[in-house]
Amino acid sequence: MLASAHGIGGTPYSGLKKGTGAYANGMAQVTAGLTIAGMMGQSYAVRGLTIIHGESDHIGGNLAYADDLLAWQNDYETDVGVITGVAAPLPMFLCQMSSVTAFGGASSRIPAAQLAAAKARPDRIFVVGPKYFMPYTDGVHLTGDGERWLGEYYAKAYRKVLIDGERWVPVQPQTIVREGAVITIGFNVPAPPLVLDEVLVGNPGNFGFEYTDASGMPPAIMEVVLVDDTTVRVTLASEPVGGNRRIRYAHTGVVGQPAGPMTGTRGNLRDSDTAPSQHGYLMYNWAVHFDEPVE
Repeated sequence: MLASAHGIGGTPYSGLKKGTGAYANGMAQVTAGLTIAGMMGQSYAVRGLTIIHGESDHIGGNLAYADDLLAWQNDYETDVGVITGVAAPLPMFLCQMSSVTAFGGASSRIPAAQLAAAKARPDRIFVVGPKYFMPYTDGVHLTGDGERWLGEYYAKAYRKVLIDGERWVPVQPQTIVREGAVITIGFNVPAPPLVLDEVLVGNPGNFGFEYTDASGMPPAIMEVVLVDDTTVRVTLASEPVGGNRRIRYAHTGVVGQPAGPMTGTRGNLRDSDTAPSQHGYLMYNWAVHFDEPVE
């Protein structure tokens, strides 16, 4: 395996996209890899693209981030194919930004945009998962141990897609149905059953779930319970009457709080994955940040 890096810290998409020096460096690395493989009599293929990104676009208020991710992946796939002479899928693996509150905001559009891009191209863009359950050193960046742990999550998704030949989908909503004051959410769950874990992640209230609408006084959440291995039921105090009804998870935090399992935007929902770790980490898949409509 040959790995290369050409990212620039603290740089938004506009400084990394096609046409920038960083992108050109990436293409130069692909060209060099092809040359080295040829000198060794080896075949060469670019199998995946991994990014840890989004904070700078959050700070800049980028409302087009989902479209940017789609363009980014497509540009890499197209231009790598030109260099290698082989047109082949080039999947992008990414994690959600979880350090919203450390940047002085209560919420962000970026995590939802990352999820939206994966939903738009489920064959090309894969959300490895969120990072709210991991250790942070300064409320924005993971500790060294956290980075290594995150690497194992990327490896797990990479294996699923590129070795096992299957799709990788994190713990995310599949169906949302409302009947009166009850909202039932069916989740994709890589390794059932779902668990509401208040030990590894502190409960921010309602296990991280929140309901909102345009009424000005949306009904409060009265109860959040697991219905079965893949389903969560959220019961409101009354049937909602406002428009623009939405159910959210790990979406809103306390401004100024550092990211992490006991602070920041977070939730308590995870699966029961027993995937082995090279370093003894728990490899549960935690529910993604989401902000979804409710009929």
